[in-house]
Amino acid sequence: MLSSDGEREIVKWIDNLRAEGAPVSAFKLQRKALEIAAGEGLSKDAFIASCTFRKGFLRRHMLSLRRHTRQGQKPPAESDVARAEFRVIVRDLMKEHAVDRVYNADQTAVFFEYLPKQTISGRGAKTVWVRCAGKEKERVTVMLLGDSCGTCYTPFVIAKAKKSEKEDTAVENKAIRHGFGIGVWKEVVGLQNRLDVIMYGNPKGWWNGELSLEVLRFHFASRPNRDQPVLLLWDDLSAHWTKDVQAYAKELNVVLIPVPPGCCTSVCQPVDISWNMPLKARLRSRWLENLQAQLRAPRQPGIKFKLAAPKRKDVTEWVVAAWEDLSPAVIKSGFSFIFKGAAASEEITSTAQPSDVLQTSTAVADALQRLGQLDRHLGEVQDDRDVVENAAAGVFEVLLDD
Repeated sequence: MLSSDGEREIVKWIDNLRAEGAPVSAFKLQRKALEIAAGEGLSKDAFIASCTFRKGFLRRHMLSLRRHTRQGQKPPAESDVARAEFRVIVRDLMKEHAVDRVYNADQTAVFFEYLPKQTISGRGAKTVWVRCAGKEKERVTVMLLGDSCGTCYTPFVIAKAKKSEKEDTAVENKAIRHGFGIGVWKEVVGLQNRLDVIMYGNPKGWWNGELSLEVLRFHFASRPNRDQPVLLLWDDLSAHWTKDVQAYAKELNVVLIPVPPGCCTSVCQPVDISWNMPLKARLRSRWLENLQAQLRAPRQPGIKFKLAAPKRKDVTEWVVAAWEDLSPAVIKSGFSFIFKGAAASEEITSTAQPSDVLQTSTAVADALQRLGQLDRHLGEVQDDRDVVENAAAGVFEVLLDD
């Protein structure tokens, strides 16, 4: 076995790596343990840094293997500083232009299939197979727009559409059919008439500068008071900042506010702060309902189940329903860092001492224990009980089967 000093050296190594934000995987832990063991004169036959050792090591040193909840080029502390600085910029622009409402628009990918990363299966199975419909990588791009009053606006859905080989037809499709062919356009028109959605198509289903112009035109060109400026939070995607887009925004009296790039979008952009997660959860729910409906459908004896992928029409309906299902409070909460006083890094003005906080927390814990709502004796937290990790992995979807 590895010595106590050897284990402490590994812990120090882990602490140094995590302080720099570097990931430490189970494989890296095994390699480091073998390196330390070799230095202590242990042979590879005597010590292999097995899975049992790794689990015991993590337990002994109060460590766990976690799925990351945030990634980026800047650590969280720097992101908080960027958020505080961005808040000041936005507040100053609101005062300068005498407006009390801020908008945010951004696109997100919506996939045709939402296969969970985990599934319940028998122990010991070497292969855990999950059926798919072959479209797990196919997606549409959705542009969302909301404001600080909690209003969500008509979404844009960008789907893949094959370009006609005839140049004149391709030009006509782009000009009057949003990039779709004549046959598909009939379906698109029906969806746009029935749902609150605007659809466009291009060969890759990606966003571009022309679509940015269309979003500005659709949402802001016909507003009643063009003299009143509009403040729009707009991330650093190149298609958002073409010369044509900036010129048209100026013409419409739309002030484009650049969201700090990199990992800062997770703390400075409402779409990423509070809209995307509940939206994707609802989309997963729709996909699961579709899967369950197919499983319940009657089949002839001997006919094996074949999972059918949702169609473009289905995905569009799911997007609109999920977007409209988000409450005004959810939309509004994404802007809370702008309106709810100081940002986290500015709030370090409390007069309470650490001991006061500890005493208050202890008093609350004692009260909960008296009510039978708290167990003072905590066991080991199981890997599959990590709430943050499970939410990120979509494990909560199992609850929808009940």
